[in-house]
Amino acid sequence: MTNSLLNQRNTYSISNINFLVLGILGLAMLSCSNKTGEVTTQKANSKIEFIIETDLEIEKIIFSKIGGFEQDDIYNFEPNVEITLDEPINDLYQMLLQIGNKNIVTDFWLKGNDITINGHIVDSEFQLDTIINSPFYYYTIDVLNKYRKTNNTIQTQDEINSSLMKDINKNLDNPFSIDLASIFIKRNLDNLENLKELHQILSTQSDHIKDHFLSDHSLLQKLLDVDSIQIDTFKFSDIEGHSVKLPINKDSIYMLDFWFTRCAPCIADHKKMLSNINLFNELGIEIIGISTDYNQSDWIDFLEKKNYKWKNYIELSESSLSEYVGLASYPTYLIITGNGEILSRSSSLEKSISFIKEDKFRF
Repeated sequence: MTNSLLNQRNTYSISNINFLVLGILGLAMLSCSNKTGEVTTQKANSKIEFIIETDLEIEKIIFSKIGGFEQDDIYNFEPNVEITLDEPINDLYQMLLQIGNKNIVTDFWLKGNDITINGHIVDSEFQLDTIINSPFYYYTIDVLNKYRKTNNTIQTQDEINSSLMKDINKNLDNPFSIDLASIFIKRNLDNLENLKELHQILSTQSDHIKDHFLSDHSLLQKLLDVDSIQIDTFKFSDIEGHSVKLPINKDSIYMLDFWFTRCAPCIADHKKMLSNINLFNELGIEIIGISTDYNQSDWIDFLEKKNYKWKNYIELSESSLSEYVGLASYPTYLIITGNGEILSRSSSLEKSISFIKEDKFRF
């Protein structure tokens, strides 16, 4: 959905933080040990200073590793806030600024012991001016920019894969490798051999990185292990709210479209699917949309407005097909037989259409 799977994950993490922050801040305000922006008495191995220019009335600043925060990560906001940590800074971090019921969230790959972040607020967004004593931040930005679609149009897929592998190996002992591996996985969903090569490289990593909040080790294992689905073991909800199983015919071929209503690339692909609906019919492919939305009412309202020409269902929390198959990004398309054999995986609608049009493909 985004330029890297990491960005997608950050969206979910930020959403969760926005949902939880007010309650946690409330608890912090009632606590006798509520923090300020002053240096704590706890012995620290590193510190980070935030110098933020703004006319907004910011109440709290939260700084923590990606994956959530605790009460000890909440500070009263001041234009200059110094935060101490009892460990070296070497990970992906999130900064959250609370302004009433709204939050400004920014993330940084940081590495160092005495870091200063300078920035200002423009139109309710944090604008970074400079980061001092963490060149690693700028390094990660440069590396990630190499793999943005706007920058790699001249490179071939093999060239991009080769470059990604070099950068992954270079950062194998750092959590940043997880971000790069996520990009590689998304680009190679339809190439099992490349995924096996990546798995072999990542298997040498320490447990610290394998168990990281962002780690794709278990997801990659699913991509390699799951080559078929027992469709009738999963339940979904239809647009009328009934709990159902997917209507699968053993003699047919299906394209499962995993999406959600706020996924802009998913919706853009749906327009292409509508314009190519006759092609799918001619090739004998039935499209089944599988939404991973949390809000069923929003999903129903969305479908009623769009009037899609294919069947659509939403996952039930207790029966997640997307989790079982190791969903890596949105959109994801699975071409399956009526017996549940996975013939193709891809995050590209064009690649999926090309696959089903190949002469070697037999129905």
